[in-house]
Amino acid sequence: MGFITEYYDKLAKEGRLDALLIFGIYDERVYEVVDRHHLANEILNMLPSPRAAVFLSRGMVYDCISEVVIRDFIKICMMLSRYKSVEEGASLAELIGSCGIPEQYRMNMFNFSETYRHMILSRSYFPQRSVLRLLSYIFCDDILSDAVAQLQYKSDILNHVNKVYVDTPDFVSWRFSVRVMSLAGGYNEDRSDVEYTEALTRVVTRTIPEFFMYFTVTFFYAMFRHYPRRVRGITPRWLARHRALFSAIYGAVLGVYVNSFLEYRIYKHRVLYELRKSQEYRRRRGAARRGIEYPENKYFNNLEGVTRRIYSMQCTAYSVTVGALLLSMLPLTPVKFPKWMGDVAWRHPFVPRLFPTLLGMHTASRCMVPFVFAPFVTLTIARFNGWGATLYDRYVECRMRMWYRKVEVAFDTSTDVADVDITRDSHQKTL
Repeated sequence: MGFITEYYDKLAKEGRLDALLIFGIYDERVYEVVDRHHLANEILNMLPSPRAAVFLSRGMVYDCISEVVIRDFIKICMMLSRYKSVEEGASLAELIGSCGIPEQYRMNMFNFSETYRHMILSRSYFPQRSVLRLLSYIFCDDILSDAVAQLQYKSDILNHVNKVYVDTPDFVSWRFSVRVMSLAGGYNEDRSDVEYTEALTRVVTRTIPEFFMYFTVTFFYAMFRHYPRRVRGITPRWLARHRALFSAIYGAVLGVYVNSFLEYRIYKHRVLYELRKSQEYRRRRGAARRGIEYPENKYFNNLEGVTRRIYSMQCTAYSVTVGALLLSMLPLTPVKFPKWMGDVAWRHPFVPRLFPTLLGMHTASRCMVPFVFAPFVTLTIARFNGWGATLYDRYVECRMRMWYRKVEVAFDTSTDVADVDITRDSHQKTL
């Protein structure tokens, strides 16, 4: 598959970043190309493009991305405060929330406490969501417990977080506000609790809406395709309904597997890579200070190992999905069951309901799982057209427009720290 990476290199040399970001949806090796050609700054200049924001947020565990993003953290916050579409707001909020994942910059992120206060006090749900997710990752670091207490003393930030917990209709902000108050309040919680909250919010805001979207569209499409034979009396109403339900569940499970479930698996692998990379760099610095030899793990010297591993996960998921789609289009023929099975339709009622062709019954399609391919492909393409925002994000934006229609949500973040490079010290430590 070397010709694919050569094509990515060609796109990078020609400066066709839009096409490169589109391939980055499906192929993790694009981050390796971005690192090799030093394109992170050019991609950052594309903000507030939702596609660029989501690409950068997914790559925050890689040093080539995180250093550039955190250097312009204030500017990204200013973009989020004046977002123009729900795609921009959701993608920029995810990018800012992911800034707390890199461990080496967490201490320096405390410099922006006033910005956090402004964003929490704003009437916009996306800035609140981004800051609370960011603070959850910062507060879960045991080394920063004294700094957390100092931040609370300086800005009284927990009072503002408590207001979000009481008022917000956004499930993500609500759950992360609970996590921030628990971590800063001295409860016995750690990073695993933050990871649990992350998984819960992904299930509620991505997996469940995605399942119902695929289910609803596939069900009504299958019922529509069954309609001509049903009204003529060829296909009974109960048979059309059961086959449509079977197709809808099949398509919904497949859509969740290849979209939100795959994204969460890749996210877990990226976070684990960042955690082990931070441990490796700490060991290297400790060995250098003591003047002793340390056998370095070459896996963390570049992005080739982690991107190849994630790419193999993506290829496996895509192969399973294509195989399931081809299996659903497999045509069935009537089968003569052996006598010892008796009356199959009576003993095994799922056979005439799900696979009536095996018994010679009239159906609108002889496929194993009919009418799945077209709605699945259509929804998947439509999802990646507006991949900066989910269905839940649009609901949250609608709630905000309904309740705060007359409120100006833009706030001023033009402070003197806009040009401060907080990555300088951490970069020197890494070197």
